[in-house]
Amino acid sequence: MSHTLINLDVSKEQMINPLIFGRVADENYQVVDINIFENGEPFSLADCQVCFEGVTAADTKVIDSQNIIVKDAAKGQISYTFSNSAFSAAGNYKYAYFSIKKSTKRITTNQFEIFVLPVVDIDAKEAETFLSEYNKLIAELNEKYTVIEERTAEIEQNIENLFIQYKNEVQQLILAEEATIEMMNEKIQKLTEQLTEIDVYTKGESDEKFVFKEVFQTFSQRT
Repeated sequence: MSHTLINLDVSKEQMINPLIFGRVADENYQVVDINIFENGEPFSLADCQVCFEGVTAADTKVIDSQNIIVKDAAKGQISYTFSNSAFSAAGNYKYAYFSIKKSTKRITTNQFEIFVLPVVDIDAKEAETFLSEYNKLIAELNEKYTVIEERTAEIEQNIENLFIQYKNEVQQLILAEEATIEMMNEKIQKLTEQLTEIDVYTKGESDEKFVFKEVFQTFSQRT
């Protein structure tokens, strides 16, 4: 069997996925392993019914829930095996996605691409040439897909590194400000303690003492 891995998201966020190839009348050979997400997080398929839905190049509707296997419901992992009805017409699928039903709720994933090759009557030499070119194309597509995946992972890692760097810088600034505030509080506390130890009059206290002194002198003179 041929296995292909694709990632789909119920939020319809676009993801880079390989092109799924099949051929008219192929049956129970092409298997797709699918990771289903919601905004980048695994989408739980517990108690859900998953169904493949698509429209072929000949406008034939394909709705299939029989050939789906839920591999890990909590992680949103399933596999789907294409039946011959899915490869009934040559050409690009107009629509291809998975629907998910739970109770009265229904949601769908973003679309992915399927191309069905036609059946041709060719001799052995032509078949060998065609298969060689076909395999070459598949190898090139897989290579480009791998490069894109690696580049995407590198960009994500760079973003994460920048986030950690800025987070650390902000934390250092906060710690520095907290240290400065603590130092100022300590200085204020020391000054307060020093002032309480010194016999210093306030302006009000000085005025009161001055008035009392004048009254005392005046009374003394009279007596």
